[in-house]
Amino acid sequence: MYSSASVSFTRHLLKSIHGKIGYHSWNSRSRECGRTVRKVLFSVVISWTMTMNDGINFLFGTSRVRKLVALSLTILLNDDSRISYKVASIDLLAQGFACWQPFIRADTVLKTLFSMAMDGQSNLNLVSRRARRAVAQIAAVSPALFVTTLTQEIMDCRRASERMGLLKLISIFTRKNPAVLHSGIPKLAEAIVKSLDPTIPNVRETILPVGTSVLLDLVQSFPQLDFHVGSQKLAVGTLEGAIVVYDLQTATRWQILEGHTKSVSAVSFSRDGKTIVSCSIKEGNVRLWHPSPGFFGMLMSGSSLWGGGGGSGSANKTPANAGHSTLPSLSSQQSSRTFDFALQESIVTGSEESMLNHIKFEWTGDRVVKLSVYDHIMSFNV
Repeated sequence: MYSSASVSFTRHLLKSIHGKIGYHSWNSRSRECGRTVRKVLFSVVISWTMTMNDGINFLFGTSRVRKLVALSLTILLNDDSRISYKVASIDLLAQGFACWQPFIRADTVLKTLFSMAMDGQSNLNLVSRRARRAVAQIAAVSPALFVTTLTQEIMDCRRASERMGLLKLISIFTRKNPAVLHSGIPKLAEAIVKSLDPTIPNVRETILPVGTSVLLDLVQSFPQLDFHVGSQKLAVGTLEGAIVVYDLQTATRWQILEGHTKSVSAVSFSRDGKTIVSCSIKEGNVRLWHPSPGFFGMLMSGSSLWGGGGGSGSANKTPANAGHSTLPSLSSQQSSRTFDFALQESIVTGSEESMLNHIKFEWTGDRVVKLSVYDHIMSFNV
Protein backbone atom coordinates (compact mmCIF):
# COMPACT_ATOMS: atom_id res chain seq x y z
CA MET A 1 0.00 0.00 0.00
CA TYR A 2 1.20 3.50 -0.79
CA SER A 3 2.08 6.03 1.89
CA SER A 4 -0.25 8.94 2.62
CA ALA A 5 2.41 11.28 1.19
CA SER A 6 2.35 9.42 -2.16
CA VAL A 7 -1.43 9.55 -2.26
CA SER A 8 -1.47 13.25 -1.44
CA PHE A 9 1.09 13.89 -4.18
CA THR A 10 -1.00 11.99 -6.76
CA ARG A 11 -4.14 13.85 -5.76
CA HIS A 12 -2.34 17.19 -5.86
CA LEU A 13 -1.08 16.54 -9.38
CA LEU A 14 -4.53 15.54 -10.60
CA LYS A 15 -6.15 18.63 -9.11
CA SER A 16 -3.45 20.91 -10.48
CA ILE A 17 -3.76 19.54 -13.99
CA HIS A 18 -7.54 19.75 -14.00
CA GLY A 19 -7.30 23.27 -12.61
CA LYS A 20 -5.14 24.30 -15.57
CA ILE A 21 -7.30 22.64 -18.22
CA GLY A 22 -10.75 23.27 -16.77
CA TYR A 23 -13.73 20.96 -16.71
CA HIS A 24 -15.38 22.30 -19.85
CA SER A 25 -12.44 22.90 -22.18
CA TRP A 26 -11.21 19.40 -22.98
CA ASN A 27 -11.58 19.87 -26.73
CA SER A 28 -9.51 23.04 -26.70
CA ARG A 29 -6.73 21.94 -24.37
CA SER A 30 -3.16 22.56 -25.50
CA ARG A 31 -0.82 19.81 -26.57
CA GLU A 32 1.38 20.52 -23.57
CA CYS A 33 -1.47 20.04 -21.10
CA GLY A 34 -2.56 16.92 -22.96
CA ARG A 35 0.91 15.41 -22.63
CA THR A 36 0.98 16.26 -18.93
CA VAL A 37 -2.37 14.60 -18.37
CA ARG A 38 -1.22 11.45 -20.13
CA LYS A 39 1.98 11.22 -18.10
CA VAL A 40 0.27 11.71 -14.75
CA LEU A 41 -2.62 9.40 -15.53
CA PHE A 42 -0.22 6.72 -16.66
CA SER A 43 1.39 6.99 -13.21
CA VAL A 44 -2.06 6.64 -11.68
CA VAL A 45 -2.62 3.56 -13.83
CA ILE A 46 0.53 1.99 -12.40
CA SER A 47 -0.55 2.95 -8.88
CA TRP A 48 -3.92 1.30 -9.28
CA THR A 49 -2.46 -1.76 -10.96
CA MET A 50 -0.34 -2.33 -7.86
CA THR A 51 -3.11 -1.60 -5.35
CA MET A 52 -5.86 -3.33 -7.44
CA ASN A 53 -9.52 -2.97 -6.49
CA ASP A 54 -8.89 -3.09 -2.74
CA GLY A 55 -6.96 0.14 -3.00
CA ILE A 56 -9.48 2.18 -4.96
CA ASN A 57 -11.15 3.79 -1.99
CA PHE A 58 -7.75 4.48 -0.44
CA LEU A 59 -6.19 5.99 -3.55
CA PHE A 60 -9.30 7.74 -4.88
CA GLY A 61 -11.29 8.08 -1.66
CA THR A 62 -13.15 11.37 -2.15
CA SER A 63 -15.80 11.94 -4.79
CA ARG A 64 -13.90 14.96 -6.12
CA VAL A 65 -10.77 12.91 -6.75
CA ARG A 66 -12.80 10.12 -8.34
CA LYS A 67 -14.40 12.70 -10.62
CA LEU A 68 -11.00 14.07 -11.65
CA VAL A 69 -9.67 10.60 -12.40
CA ALA A 70 -12.84 9.58 -14.24
CA LEU A 71 -12.65 12.61 -16.52
CA SER A 72 -8.97 11.97 -17.13
CA LEU A 73 -9.64 8.37 -18.11
CA THR A 74 -12.20 9.52 -20.67
CA ILE A 75 -9.54 11.81 -22.15
CA LEU A 76 -7.10 8.93 -22.47
CA LEU A 77 -9.80 6.71 -23.94
CA ASN A 78 -10.09 9.04 -26.92
CA ASP A 79 -6.38 9.84 -27.21
CA ASP A 80 -4.73 8.05 -30.12
CA SER A 81 -1.18 9.31 -29.53
CA ARG A 82 -0.13 6.36 -27.34
CA ILE A 83 -1.72 2.92 -27.50
CA SER A 84 -0.43 2.07 -24.02
CA TYR A 85 -2.39 4.97 -22.48
CA LYS A 86 -5.54 4.03 -24.37
CA VAL A 87 -5.30 0.39 -23.27
CA ALA A 88 -4.70 1.42 -19.66
CA SER A 89 -7.73 3.73 -19.70
CA ILE A 90 -9.89 0.94 -21.16
CA ASP A 91 -8.85 -1.44 -18.40
CA LEU A 92 -9.33 1.07 -15.60
CA LEU A 93 -12.70 2.31 -16.82
CA ALA A 94 -13.94 -1.28 -16.90
CA GLN A 95 -12.42 -2.45 -13.60
CA GLY A 96 -13.73 0.54 -11.64
CA PHE A 97 -16.85 1.26 -13.66
CA ALA A 98 -19.14 1.43 -10.63
CA CYS A 99 -16.77 4.00 -9.13
CA TRP A 100 -16.54 6.19 -12.26
CA GLN A 101 -20.12 5.88 -13.53
CA PRO A 102 -21.60 8.80 -11.54
CA PHE A 103 -19.01 11.16 -13.06
CA ILE A 104 -19.02 10.18 -16.74
CA ARG A 105 -21.45 9.80 -19.60
CA ALA A 106 -21.59 6.05 -19.29
CA ASP A 107 -23.52 5.47 -22.51
CA THR A 108 -20.97 7.50 -24.48
CA VAL A 109 -18.09 5.50 -22.99
CA LEU A 110 -19.87 2.26 -23.90
CA LYS A 111 -20.47 3.44 -27.48
CA THR A 112 -16.77 4.26 -27.78
CA LEU A 113 -15.87 0.80 -26.49
CA PHE A 114 -18.34 -0.79 -28.94
CA SER A 115 -16.55 0.99 -31.78
CA MET A 116 -13.13 -0.11 -30.55
CA ALA A 117 -14.30 -3.68 -30.05
CA MET A 118 -15.40 -3.89 -33.69
CA ASP A 119 -12.26 -2.29 -35.14
CA GLY A 120 -10.48 -4.84 -37.32
CA GLN A 121 -7.30 -2.90 -38.06
CA SER A 122 -4.25 -5.06 -37.44
CA ASN A 123 -2.43 -2.36 -35.50
CA LEU A 124 -5.38 -2.04 -33.10
CA ASN A 125 -5.86 -5.73 -32.28
CA LEU A 126 -4.76 -5.17 -28.68
CA VAL A 127 -7.18 -2.25 -28.27
CA SER A 128 -9.99 -4.31 -29.81
CA ARG A 129 -9.40 -7.26 -27.48
CA ARG A 130 -9.23 -5.06 -24.39
CA ALA A 131 -12.37 -3.18 -25.49
CA ARG A 132 -14.31 -6.44 -25.86
CA ARG A 133 -13.19 -7.51 -22.41
CA ALA A 134 -14.13 -4.10 -20.99
CA VAL A 135 -17.60 -4.28 -22.55
CA ALA A 136 -18.10 -7.68 -20.90
CA GLN A 137 -17.02 -6.32 -17.51
CA ILE A 138 -19.29 -3.28 -17.76
CA ALA A 139 -22.22 -5.40 -18.93
CA ALA A 140 -21.85 -7.60 -15.85
CA VAL A 141 -21.92 -4.54 -13.58
CA SER A 142 -24.75 -2.70 -15.36
CA PRO A 143 -26.78 -5.03 -17.63
CA ALA A 144 -29.61 -2.52 -18.16
CA LEU A 145 -27.22 0.20 -19.34
CA PHE A 146 -25.47 -2.26 -21.63
CA VAL A 147 -28.66 -3.55 -23.27
CA THR A 148 -30.22 -0.09 -23.64
CA THR A 149 -27.06 1.39 -25.17
CA LEU A 150 -26.48 -1.58 -27.49
CA THR A 151 -30.11 -1.56 -28.66
CA GLN A 152 -30.02 2.16 -29.40
CA GLU A 153 -26.74 1.82 -31.29
CA ILE A 154 -28.15 -0.99 -33.44
CA MET A 155 -31.27 1.04 -34.25
CA ASP A 156 -29.34 4.24 -34.98
CA CYS A 157 -26.48 2.69 -36.94
CA ARG A 158 -26.56 3.56 -40.64
CA ARG A 159 -23.65 1.49 -41.92
CA ALA A 160 -24.43 -2.18 -42.46
CA SER A 161 -20.90 -3.26 -41.49
CA GLU A 162 -21.12 -1.50 -38.11
CA ARG A 163 -24.57 -2.91 -37.46
CA MET A 164 -23.35 -6.43 -38.17
CA GLY A 165 -20.52 -5.91 -35.69
CA LEU A 166 -23.00 -4.87 -33.01
CA LEU A 167 -25.22 -7.85 -33.76
CA LYS A 168 -22.23 -10.15 -33.37
CA LEU A 169 -21.74 -8.72 -29.87
CA ILE A 170 -25.18 -10.10 -28.99
CA SER A 171 -24.09 -13.57 -30.10
CA ILE A 172 -20.92 -13.34 -28.04
CA PHE A 173 -22.90 -12.54 -24.88
CA THR A 174 -25.55 -15.12 -25.72
CA ARG A 175 -22.90 -17.83 -25.68
CA LYS A 176 -20.70 -16.58 -22.84
CA ASN A 177 -22.98 -14.73 -20.42
CA PRO A 178 -26.67 -14.95 -21.41
CA ALA A 179 -27.91 -13.77 -18.01
CA VAL A 180 -26.67 -10.26 -18.85
CA LEU A 181 -29.09 -10.09 -21.80
CA HIS A 182 -32.11 -11.70 -20.14
CA SER A 183 -34.09 -8.62 -19.08
CA GLY A 184 -33.39 -6.88 -22.39
CA ILE A 185 -34.35 -9.72 -24.74
CA PRO A 186 -37.55 -8.05 -26.05
CA LYS A 187 -35.72 -4.85 -26.98
CA LEU A 188 -32.81 -6.71 -28.54
CA ALA A 189 -35.17 -8.90 -30.57
CA GLU A 190 -36.99 -5.79 -31.80
CA ALA A 191 -33.71 -4.20 -32.87
CA ILE A 192 -32.61 -7.32 -34.75
CA VAL A 193 -35.95 -7.64 -36.54
CA LYS A 194 -35.89 -3.98 -37.57
CA SER A 195 -32.39 -4.51 -38.95
CA LEU A 196 -33.93 -6.91 -41.47
CA ASP A 197 -36.34 -4.31 -42.86
CA PRO A 198 -36.90 -5.19 -46.57
CA THR A 199 -37.88 -1.60 -47.43
CA ILE A 200 -34.30 -0.35 -47.06
CA PRO A 201 -32.36 -1.16 -50.27
CA ASN A 202 -29.45 -3.61 -49.93
CA VAL A 203 -29.47 -3.53 -46.12
CA ARG A 204 -31.58 -6.65 -45.57
CA GLU A 205 -29.50 -8.71 -48.03
CA THR A 206 -26.28 -7.65 -46.34
CA ILE A 207 -27.41 -8.17 -42.74
CA LEU A 208 -29.67 -11.21 -43.25
CA PRO A 209 -27.01 -13.93 -42.68
CA VAL A 210 -25.72 -12.33 -39.47
CA GLY A 211 -29.18 -11.29 -38.25
CA THR A 212 -30.69 -14.75 -38.67
CA SER A 213 -27.64 -16.34 -37.04
CA VAL A 214 -27.98 -14.04 -34.01
CA LEU A 215 -31.70 -14.78 -33.74
CA LEU A 216 -30.96 -18.50 -33.87
CA ASP A 217 -28.46 -18.12 -31.02
CA LEU A 218 -31.06 -16.28 -28.96
CA VAL A 219 -33.77 -18.87 -29.64
CA GLN A 220 -31.44 -21.70 -28.63
CA SER A 221 -30.36 -19.94 -25.42
CA PHE A 222 -33.55 -18.27 -24.19
CA PRO A 223 -36.74 -20.35 -23.73
CA GLN A 224 -38.91 -17.21 -23.91
CA LEU A 225 -38.16 -17.03 -27.65
CA ASP A 226 -39.15 -19.38 -30.45
CA PHE A 227 -39.02 -19.24 -34.24
CA HIS A 228 -41.16 -21.11 -36.76
CA VAL A 229 -39.32 -21.59 -40.04
CA GLY A 230 -42.33 -22.30 -42.23
CA SER A 231 -44.30 -19.20 -41.29
CA GLN A 232 -41.22 -17.04 -40.61
CA LYS A 233 -42.69 -15.95 -37.28
CA LEU A 234 -40.69 -15.09 -34.16
CA ALA A 235 -42.38 -15.17 -30.73
CA VAL A 236 -40.84 -13.23 -27.84
CA GLY A 237 -42.08 -13.46 -24.25
CA THR A 238 -41.67 -10.35 -22.11
CA LEU A 239 -41.19 -9.59 -18.43
CA GLU A 240 -44.51 -7.72 -18.48
CA GLY A 241 -46.40 -10.88 -19.45
CA ALA A 242 -47.16 -10.19 -23.11
CA ILE A 243 -45.91 -12.21 -26.07
CA VAL A 244 -44.87 -10.31 -29.17
CA VAL A 245 -45.00 -12.16 -32.49
CA TYR A 246 -42.95 -10.78 -35.39
CA ASP A 247 -43.18 -11.51 -39.10
CA LEU A 248 -39.59 -11.76 -40.30
CA GLN A 249 -40.61 -11.54 -43.96
CA THR A 250 -41.79 -7.96 -43.44
CA ALA A 251 -39.67 -7.22 -40.32
CA THR A 252 -42.75 -5.99 -38.47
CA ARG A 253 -44.71 -6.76 -35.34
CA TRP A 254 -47.48 -9.15 -36.37
CA GLN A 255 -49.38 -9.80 -33.15
CA ILE A 256 -49.35 -9.21 -29.40
CA LEU A 257 -50.72 -11.98 -27.19
CA GLU A 258 -51.93 -10.71 -23.83
CA GLY A 259 -53.02 -12.85 -20.92
CA HIS A 260 -50.14 -13.58 -18.59
CA THR A 261 -49.97 -11.24 -15.63
CA LYS A 262 -46.34 -12.06 -14.80
CA SER A 263 -43.17 -12.69 -16.78
CA VAL A 264 -43.27 -15.22 -19.62
CA SER A 265 -40.78 -18.03 -18.96
CA ALA A 266 -41.08 -20.02 -22.21
CA VAL A 267 -42.90 -20.02 -25.55
CA SER A 268 -43.14 -22.57 -28.36
CA PHE A 269 -44.77 -22.88 -31.79
CA SER A 270 -46.63 -26.04 -32.75
CA ARG A 271 -45.29 -28.02 -35.68
CA ASP A 272 -47.63 -26.33 -38.16
CA GLY A 273 -46.99 -22.88 -36.69
CA LYS A 274 -50.70 -22.22 -36.08
CA THR A 275 -50.58 -22.64 -32.31
CA ILE A 276 -48.38 -21.09 -29.62
CA VAL A 277 -48.03 -22.33 -26.07
CA SER A 278 -46.54 -20.19 -23.33
CA CYS A 279 -45.60 -20.69 -19.71
CA SER A 280 -45.22 -18.35 -16.76
CA ILE A 281 -43.51 -20.00 -13.80
CA LYS A 282 -44.27 -17.01 -11.57
CA GLU A 283 -47.94 -17.18 -12.51
CA GLY A 284 -48.13 -20.97 -12.43
CA ASN A 285 -49.89 -21.65 -15.73
CA VAL A 286 -49.57 -22.58 -19.40
CA ARG A 287 -51.60 -20.68 -21.99
CA LEU A 288 -52.68 -21.75 -25.45
CA TRP A 289 -52.92 -19.31 -28.36
CA HIS A 290 -54.19 -19.40 -31.94
CA PRO A 291 -52.82 -16.05 -33.18
CA SER A 292 -54.21 -14.18 -36.18
CA PRO A 293 -53.54 -10.52 -36.98
CA GLY A 294 -57.13 -9.36 -37.50
CA PHE A 295 -58.06 -6.03 -39.06
CA PHE A 296 -56.29 -3.78 -36.53
CA GLY A 297 -53.27 -6.09 -36.56
CA MET A 298 -52.84 -5.58 -40.30
CA LEU A 299 -53.15 -1.81 -39.86
CA MET A 300 -50.66 -1.67 -36.99
CA SER A 301 -48.18 -4.31 -38.15
CA GLY A 302 -45.57 -1.75 -39.19
CA SER A 303 -45.38 0.01 -35.83
CA SER A 304 -42.49 -0.38 -33.43
CA LEU A 305 -42.99 -2.03 -30.07
CA TRP A 306 -40.74 0.45 -28.28
CA GLY A 307 -42.03 3.67 -29.79
CA GLY A 308 -39.89 4.04 -32.96
CA GLY A 309 -41.76 4.08 -36.27
CA GLY A 310 -40.89 2.73 -39.69
CA GLY A 311 -37.83 0.73 -40.50
CA SER A 312 -34.34 0.68 -39.12
CA GLY A 313 -32.55 3.95 -39.47
CA SER A 314 -35.72 5.97 -38.84
CA ALA A 315 -36.26 4.80 -35.28
CA ASN A 316 -36.53 7.32 -32.46
CA LYS A 317 -33.22 8.27 -30.90
CA THR A 318 -34.48 7.31 -27.44
CA PRO A 319 -36.77 4.28 -27.07
CA ALA A 320 -40.08 5.13 -25.43
CA ASN A 321 -40.13 4.17 -21.73
CA ALA A 322 -36.72 2.56 -22.15
CA GLY A 323 -36.59 1.39 -18.55
CA HIS A 324 -40.16 0.11 -18.12
CA SER A 325 -41.59 -0.47 -21.56
CA THR A 326 -45.38 -0.39 -21.73
CA LEU A 327 -46.69 -2.70 -24.41
CA PRO A 328 -49.35 -1.23 -26.71
CA SER A 329 -52.78 -2.86 -26.58
CA LEU A 330 -53.72 -2.59 -30.26
CA SER A 331 -53.49 -5.80 -32.30
CA SER A 332 -53.70 -7.90 -29.13
CA GLN A 333 -55.34 -11.26 -28.57
CA GLN A 334 -56.36 -13.27 -25.52
CA SER A 335 -55.41 -16.90 -24.94
CA SER A 336 -57.95 -19.60 -25.86
CA ARG A 337 -57.16 -21.99 -22.98
CA THR A 338 -55.28 -21.92 -19.67
CA PHE A 339 -53.75 -24.84 -17.75
CA ASP A 340 -52.74 -24.26 -14.14
CA PHE A 341 -49.95 -26.13 -12.36
CA ALA A 342 -48.11 -25.99 -9.04
CA LEU A 343 -44.38 -26.16 -8.40
CA GLN A 344 -42.31 -26.00 -5.24
CA GLU A 345 -41.85 -22.50 -3.86
CA SER A 346 -38.07 -22.45 -4.39
CA ILE A 347 -38.62 -22.75 -8.16
CA VAL A 348 -41.42 -20.17 -8.31
CA THR A 349 -39.47 -17.60 -6.30
CA GLY A 350 -36.16 -18.24 -8.07
CA SER A 351 -34.77 -15.84 -10.64
CA GLU A 352 -35.77 -16.16 -14.28
CA GLU A 353 -32.09 -16.11 -15.26
CA SER A 354 -31.42 -19.24 -13.20
CA MET A 355 -34.08 -21.14 -15.15
CA LEU A 356 -32.65 -20.54 -18.63
CA ASN A 357 -31.26 -24.07 -18.98
CA HIS A 358 -33.97 -25.78 -16.93
CA ILE A 359 -37.23 -25.02 -18.71
CA LYS A 360 -38.39 -25.98 -22.21
CA PHE A 361 -41.36 -27.04 -24.31
CA GLU A 362 -41.21 -30.11 -26.53
CA TRP A 363 -43.94 -31.15 -28.97
CA THR A 364 -44.39 -34.92 -28.80
CA GLY A 365 -47.24 -34.88 -31.31
CA ASP A 366 -49.30 -32.49 -33.41
CA ARG A 367 -51.63 -31.84 -30.46
CA VAL A 368 -49.49 -32.79 -27.45
CA VAL A 369 -46.80 -30.64 -25.86
CA LYS A 370 -44.51 -31.50 -22.94
CA LEU A 371 -43.21 -28.89 -20.50
CA SER A 372 -40.04 -29.65 -18.52
CA VAL A 373 -39.14 -27.52 -15.50
CA TYR A 374 -36.05 -28.88 -13.77
CA ASP A 375 -37.10 -32.46 -12.88
CA HIS A 376 -40.82 -31.78 -13.30
CA ILE A 377 -42.48 -32.95 -16.54
CA MET A 378 -46.03 -32.02 -17.54
CA SER A 379 -47.96 -32.92 -20.71
CA PHE A 380 -50.81 -30.93 -22.22
CA ASN A 381 -53.33 -31.84 -24.94
CA VAL A 382 -53.93 -28.75 -27.01
